[in-house]
Amino acid sequence: MAKIAVVMASFNRPKYISASIQSVLDQTFKDWKLYIMDNSSPNLWPTMQQIYSQYIDERIVVDHTEITNKDRPWKPLTMVANKGLFTLSEKEPYVILGVDDNVMMPNKLEILSGFLDTHPEASMVSGALELMKPDGSVAAAWGGVDLACTAGRLHWQQSMYRRELLEKAGIPTNDDPQPPDYLLSLRVALLTERCYGIPIVLDRSSTLTYGLYQHWTASVEAMA
Repeated sequence: MAKIAVVMASFNRPKYISASIQSVLDQTFKDWKLYIMDNSSPNLWPTMQQIYSQYIDERIVVDHTEITNKDRPWKPLTMVANKGLFTLSEKEPYVILGVDDNVMMPNKLEILSGFLDTHPEASMVSGALELMKPDGSVAAAWGGVDLACTAGRLHWQQSMYRRELLEKAGIPTNDDPQPPDYLLSLRVALLTERCYGIPIVLDRSSTLTYGLYQHWTASVEAMA
């Protein structure tokens, strides 16, 4: 059993997914298992399948879950995340819920797992996230500090959780109108006081995610 599970939901992102997968392979900390959870990329499945097939590594599991359009937009992420976490996984003690358009810095897993190893009181930790413009410059940077466990920020910063925290919180499987990652953050907020932050950039993301930042900021402010 590996120490860290990276559960990466993937959907029609041939432009980004290779860099995301490679960033896991390039980690200085090697004791991980990557669960690539393809949530039924309907239009680009042959392309996505070809990309996944390039990565031959016993630490990588690729799963394709058939989901109909009527189940969108919220159910797919819920279904594949649940499957990766609780069906396919080997109960790795540390978990990252990854996204397919983020790139991890090479020392991310080493730094975050080291923090949890030495801080038994912490149930989750994250670094800072840089949001990049198409020209490669930084559009914005945020995170890397202790913060209230609120929706959105935890998801996009790809925090590292202790498995028992996620098992207690659970991932919503109902038809609630809110996105499941938002609801997961709400459930986690009831179980822990804060997310510990390390002031080092450990993730970079495209401006695609940056556009969603406004939505998540609004969600966080609404909860305040």
